[in-house]
Amino acid sequence: VGMRRLHGQVQLLLGEAKAAIATLHPLYRQDPKNFETLLALGQAYLQIGHYGEAGDMFEQARAQAPDDPSLVSRVALSGIGTGDVEGAMSGLAEAVDKGKGGGGAAMLLAVLEIKAKRAPRAVTIMEAYTQKSPRDPK
Repeated sequence: VGMRRLHGQVQLLLGEAKAAIATLHPLYRQDPKNFETLLALGQAYLQIGHYGEAGDMFEQARAQAPDDPSLVSRVALSGIGTGDVEGAMSGLAEAVDKGKGGGGAAMLLAVLEIKAKRAPRAVTIMEAYTQKSPRDPK
């Protein structure tokens, strides 16, 4: 099982998302709660534009690891893909406010605010995040 999961992850890294789904989906059916399989399968669905399925996988993973900051952005990306931009922004904003979304969530939220022509809100988000995070000495 571990080797098949690794095979699917390598296929995903090689840009072979459909092949990765073919490899990973039987593993998902066998063990639908495996965190690594959920992440890889969700990423594969995201790559081929099956945003609903990607969102389902990421939500299942998020139920197991609600504080994982990478899942906040992944769920938001799948939401954007399904057309739920406001829902994605709401989820990102909540995560950023609680300090759970990491820099990726703050950055994605700021970009979405800019696209929505709300640049002052984007600046506020970026400033708030940079004040909370340690500065890079470089």
